[in-house]
Amino acid sequence: MDIKKNIQKAATKRFMKFGLRSVSIEDICGDLRISKKTFYQYFPQKEALVESILNEFSVKGRKKMFEEVDVRCAGMNEIDRILFTASVNIRNHRLKFVNFFHDLVKYYPEIHKKHLLLNHQLFIENMSESISRGRQEGLFRTDFDEKMLMSFVSVHFLSMTNNVQAFSELDKESLHLFMVDLYLRVLCSRKGLDYYESKRASIEELAACPDGLSFNDSDIDSIVDAIIDLTEIVTNIKEE
Repeated sequence: MDIKKNIQKAATKRFMKFGLRSVSIEDICGDLRISKKTFYQYFPQKEALVESILNEFSVKGRKKMFEEVDVRCAGMNEIDRILFTASVNIRNHRLKFVNFFHDLVKYYPEIHKKHLLLNHQLFIENMSESISRGRQEGLFRTDFDEKMLMSFVSVHFLSMTNNVQAFSELDKESLHLFMVDLYLRVLCSRKGLDYYESKRASIEELAACPDGLSFNDSDIDSIVDAIIDLTEIVTNIKEE
């Protein structure tokens, strides 16, 4: 039995359902029927557990999301991929576990800052691949300095994410749409811009019409299991 992984799973499920603040080490130990002494062998304090969980979700969760985007967006051009990913992010703002991230910002600011920096690095890597695909399709301009653009966009992305708690839920969605719109208008060639204008209404409708999307407890359990087990699954596939 992998005790460390089981602690991460049990804690993540509770954190996602109830928020970080209201879940104690005793709650997690009670779910797993282990002693606090056993818990502390793997995590010296709750903060270490929270940070390890965020690392799992930042790296493995984003890897899983990009793999799913590749499947769902097979045959799509890069503009459609970006709009699809944006729609997923907008829906995620409406999910049940929003309290997890609210508590993270309020009660664990240093861990939140590290989490943002890691996501920033992953964002840069993904953006470079996206620009390359869009240029190959003739949808993105070739007359700009890619490194300069990525630095500019990523700095503003990080700044807006750092201050996102200052916005209401509706404003967060509008802000996300604004950033996507600005990003595509900078990137697109004339051909790409014409195509984007023809597709833009669909994502605006999504943000304007909340659909009440939420996950129940069993959905959250399945998501947590899938993400935390992802490395093990990938390793098994490689071995086969």
